[in-house]
Parts: sequence; C-alpha cells; structure tokens
Amino acid sequence: FTMKNLITCFLLLISALSISAQEISFVYEKNVPVELKIDGKAEHTFWIGISFYPYGVKDGRTEGFHDFREIKLGRFAETFKIDKKFYGGTYEIAFWDKKINEKDCQTEDCLYWVKKRGFALDKMTFYKTGYFNGY
Repeated sequence: FTMKNLITCFLLLISALSISAQEISFVYEKNVPVELKIDGKAEHTFWIGISFYPYGVKDGRTEGFHDFREIKLGRFAETFKIDKKFYGGTYEIAFWDKKINEKDCQTEDCLYWVKKRGFALDKMTFYKTGYFNGY
C-alpha cells in the first residue's frame, strides 16, 4: 500500500461509517413484495436511490422505475411502494454522498440522468441488489 491508497481506504471507511442503514426490509402481501423500507441514521445529508426492474427488462433506464430521496442528518425511515409489475424482477438500492450537475459529469450515464431530472447522484457509498421473488 502507498500512503495515497491508505488515505483513500481510510476516507472510504469514514464515509461508510457515517451512514448506517440499520434495516432494509420488504413488506409482503400474499408472498408479493409491496414495499421496500430503509431505516437508519445519517451523520450527514445523503441521497438514497432505488431502481425496480420488471422480469426480462431489456433497457433498465426506460423500463425500470427510479426514485431518490434526500436524507438529512439524524434518524430516517423511508418507504418505497413496489408495483406488482416488478414481482419476479430485480431491485437496486444505493446511497450517494453528492448531487451533481452537467458540468461535473464525466460519463454518458451521468449526462443521461442530468438531462432526465436536472442532476445526477455521485460518490456511491452503499449498494445492494436482489430479486423480487416473494420468498
């Protein structure tokens, strides 16, 4: 390890420790997921981004459902409704430390999201993915 690598690892560890998702859970009705719940504590403002995709999705940008929430300092409890069309599909959950505009974009994906909603999210500190299968 170089000193730069050690500092980078330390900063990533501090960033990860400052957001605590104490529970990520799903609410089910008749074995079908209907809500995603994320509870935790934030040591600074960050954003939760979620994406839901139907089974067999070909284009995640246009066929998926994408939402985000700004989370302020302190305890938080966020709930996202899951449409039944996503049963059998997949989900993504990400925590982001920064909201950026077009001038800060360095990728095509970033520019896509800026054009779609006026900003993009950057500096991912947490990521989880999985399947909506009801079991």
